[in-house]
Amino acid sequence: MTVQISKPAINLREELASLRDQGGLPKEDKLYLDDLVTNGDFSNGTTGWETAPAATTLTVSSGVATLTRNDNYGDAKQYIKTEVGKTYRLTYTVTAVSNSYAVDFGSAQHTSNAITGTRVLYHTATSDSTLVKFGILNSSTGTLTFDNVSVQEVGENLVTNGTFDNGTTGWTDVSSGSGTVSHSSGAVNLVGTDSSNRGRISQTISSLVVGKTYVIIFESTVSSGNYNMTGLPLGSQVNLGSGLKQYTFIADAVTDTITFETSSSGGNISLDNIIVTEGNHQVIQSIPYGYDVKDVYIDGELAREGEAYDYQVKTDGINQWLKPTVEPTATTETVVIGVRNGS
Repeated sequence: MTVQISKPAINLREELASLRDQGGLPKEDKLYLDDLVTNGDFSNGTTGWETAPAATTLTVSSGVATLTRNDNYGDAKQYIKTEVGKTYRLTYTVTAVSNSYAVDFGSAQHTSNAITGTRVLYHTATSDSTLVKFGILNSSTGTLTFDNVSVQEVGENLVTNGTFDNGTTGWTDVSSGSGTVSHSSGAVNLVGTDSSNRGRISQTISSLVVGKTYVIIFESTVSSGNYNMTGLPLGSQVNLGSGLKQYTFIADAVTDTITFETSSSGGNISLDNIIVTEGNHQVIQSIPYGYDVKDVYIDGELAREGEAYDYQVKTDGINQWLKPTVEPTATTETVVIGVRNGS
């Protein structure tokens, strides 16, 4: 994305650029912290996307993409730059589908034959390049219409193995009676029949800071019955259904335990992408190493720093990142005026 900014302060800096090598002014650069997907809103046609095989086409109308498969498997894809060990979130919106489709994001995948609407996938990067792919399955022909493809980095997840990519490592099976916990297709499954036979799993979360705000986000699919979530300063959330869930809480202890269990009337559920991060949402924007933040512009407007304003600058003593107050989208354009350390 290209950001056009005409703020007088930036123009003034550009006019003074010739003086930086003469009078010891700190070296400032524009750091573009845009979405990691190229042309995810399809405002620039199909730029950044490739299709395969040759019989597959990707067309754009009114900023919405349609993938058409005429023979064999068909997909539209691109590779994005990632950093090993960091977690990223893919969001996308499907508006129409005529056959089964799959969405791949690194090791994570969604498959469906009918679901439309906005969906979310999480992936912890294992290389510096990660695949984002939309494909049509199971038929010689078909179409998939989608839009607003966005990948953003998320803050440190305080939950160990919340994506269940490593089985149930980090979690404790505390089922009662004949209740069971199992792992399948990158998710955890809880099965129970009544109050004495519950599928139940828990984890103790540490490194919380008393008084700070956190968010817990998770996805659930209910095959039958329902389930409860207990722990953290949230009380008991009971009889929950399918979908993407999000709760905000203020920490009242350094460590706390979260538990998911089938309800007293039984249930068969799966859970995935359990994330606890600081703030009222989880998206962050990393600042390139070697820079300090001077000014931030969001969609061309000068932003204000502070917990109650537009963004906060966070650091772990080595790395820096922005925590925007409002969750960025595929079209959010963020520019940082960065000052090089030691200049």
